[in-house]
Amino acid sequence: MGALAQSPQLVEGMLLRDALESYRAAGYEVIYSSALVNSSQQINSLPKPDTTFTEQIRFLLEQHQLDLTVIREKYAFVTSISDSIDESSVDISPEAPIGRTEMPSILEEVWVSSTYRLGAKDKNIHYIDQRDFDALPSAGRDTLRAIATLPGIASNGVSANLRLRGGDQNEVLYLLDGQQIIEPFHLKNFQSLFTAINPNVIESANVYASGFSVNRGSRMSGVVDLELHDPKQIESGRKSSGNLDINLVSAALDGRGKTGKLSWLASARRSVIDTVLGQLDTDYGKPQFHDELFRSTWERGENSIRFGLLNFADKIALRDERNFESGSSKFKYTSTWIHWLKDRAGSTTQLKLSHVDADADREGEVNDPLGSTGEIEQSSNYRISKLSFDVTKKTYHDIELQWGGEAQYQRGQFRAENTAVFAVLGNELGKFEQELQSTLSRSGLMGAAYIGATVELGPQWGLTTGVRHDYQDIDPIHENVFSFRARVSYSRTENSHFFLDAGRYAQHQNLYELQLDDGKAELDAPQFADQISVGFTHQFQSGALLRIDAYGRNIKDPWSRFENIYNQWVLLPELHADRIEIRATEARIRGLEFSVRRDFSEFFTADFSYSYSRAEDRVNNRWVNRPWHQEHSAKLGIRWDLDLWDIGAFATYHDGWPSTGRVSMADELITRLYNEQFSSFFSLDLHIGRRIPTRHGDVLLYADVLNSTNRKNNGGYRYREYNGDVRKTARHLFPIVPVIGVRWRW
Repeated sequence: MGALAQSPQLVEGMLLRDALESYRAAGYEVIYSSALVNSSQQINSLPKPDTTFTEQIRFLLEQHQLDLTVIREKYAFVTSISDSIDESSVDISPEAPIGRTEMPSILEEVWVSSTYRLGAKDKNIHYIDQRDFDALPSAGRDTLRAIATLPGIASNGVSANLRLRGGDQNEVLYLLDGQQIIEPFHLKNFQSLFTAINPNVIESANVYASGFSVNRGSRMSGVVDLELHDPKQIESGRKSSGNLDINLVSAALDGRGKTGKLSWLASARRSVIDTVLGQLDTDYGKPQFHDELFRSTWERGENSIRFGLLNFADKIALRDERNFESGSSKFKYTSTWIHWLKDRAGSTTQLKLSHVDADADREGEVNDPLGSTGEIEQSSNYRISKLSFDVTKKTYHDIELQWGGEAQYQRGQFRAENTAVFAVLGNELGKFEQELQSTLSRSGLMGAAYIGATVELGPQWGLTTGVRHDYQDIDPIHENVFSFRARVSYSRTENSHFFLDAGRYAQHQNLYELQLDDGKAELDAPQFADQISVGFTHQFQSGALLRIDAYGRNIKDPWSRFENIYNQWVLLPELHADRIEIRATEARIRGLEFSVRRDFSEFFTADFSYSYSRAEDRVNNRWVNRPWHQEHSAKLGIRWDLDLWDIGAFATYHDGWPSTGRVSMADELITRLYNEQFSSFFSLDLHIGRRIPTRHGDVLLYADVLNSTNRKNNGGYRYREYNGDVRKTARHLFPIVPVIGVRWRW
């Protein structure tokens, strides 16, 4: 056991956890807990290279009063010396079911944690695991809200939708289990308040803000890749595990297990949201949502087949007296997929088949004496069937090639009817009345093909490059577009990495993005973003992780969009008087991000980030701030992990988003558009959790308090008439919002 092999390259002063990761990369699976192995432990002396891996690892662990418990060949756990297991007492023969093996509790639960750590392969990836999701304060432990704590993401604390590095929210690609999920949000007709996926089934998230490869090329600003729990990693001695989680946002149940070659994961969740929305300064009624997820995997040798199903739906009936509007909406989304994977030494082949079915209905009316009076009815349904393949192969000289493609058929039916008569606020913008009655039925093909390569240019240099071809054949767009990516990386030492990304990113508009509700019956032509990004990361011996990024993006032919320039927090934005179309000829974004994370001990972690950004559109030959532009942003997070207690806090500050003052005549709009600013945004969010071990699993009591200082962050203005005068009042965002919950994990 533990035969001699070429030892990883170790140096004195190296972090112990980095040394253990080196052995894992060399094929020795060593599992450890962050409660035992932390960022303060360094290697004081090196093991002899002519000994086995087991002996080498034990030598390193003994320097910190730790030991290694070997379960089978090249598979072991790190334990404290007092908790070490007698290997001879562990029967790991094929005839002995692991579930019947008696083991000390040290093997019952193993955590490997690192907040915002970089991905193991790509140093430009922000990586968050489930333990971090649990500790970050958010409404209902929401996954995408937690991701908004990363640097470079513009957020106002209301929507779970993400805007990365100055880009619009429709420029982010969301992946779940390797499958694209379209608009994965609950209440998407009401600011997309929550993620449409149970957070308890998410193992981790990889967030790409630059340099994402050509096989992830359908969006321009970034990629959020959510990974589901792997049922094969269930704690030793168990056949299944799961969670029952109830809080003031939702009630959720999930489970996972493995039987022979088949593993499975299932989840169901329903909303319990009345209390949360009751904290707003407007009564938004009782919106409802639910979501269901199922994933099964069958594995045999080099082959695996995975089936997945995600279904979510919303039902909202609202009355907003302060905005003089009422309405109702329904939305249902179902996605199914089958993935086949063949993984052999030096190559992998994937074939994916998926289908999406979505339906939406909405109706409502507005009766604002100063703005508009009107009503709207809208319905849409779309179907997307997609076939894709991807091949990765190692060739000679350690060159890794990747190629693949996809073809999808989209079809949709859309109907929109709205009428409105505008009063003073609309007349000042040159709007007097509108009437729309349109029904469309469209279908067509979209697809892509790509090829890329990763080459080691030397012991310290690397190159990743690729080219992608996208095509669209949906009236009126018949376009073929080429885009390219290139990344040069340089590792000065094992702990210091530099990279340079450059490329063009193309984005086609899908049928479901048709803006018929605003009277636009045609798709926009593809938009392009030419991007360059340079970055540096360094892991200090103290355990601190430093990262610096600078980037620039020029967007050619950005899609037109519709904005409510006075108050965007409305239920029926298309009917309000301040709704305008922004047609930019180009956009530019420049930014700098600085972040540092430090594990001060095995119990206490802190991270800080600062971002500078300029996000502008060119409209009528003038540079205008984008509505979500925030020039300065700072975020500070801390976490205490005290065995049975888990305490976290997160503070967010950024400049107020741009605003538009009241326009007295239409000719003034271009000079007044987003040239003012709301007051700065600040929110201090808190989290506390208490774990109670029981014979049948752990019970976790937790509470989150959003905007704990009850700061009145301004997000817009309402205009009202008082005694013949028009006055404006601030539209505040979330006040203090407490969310409490209980979670049983077995």
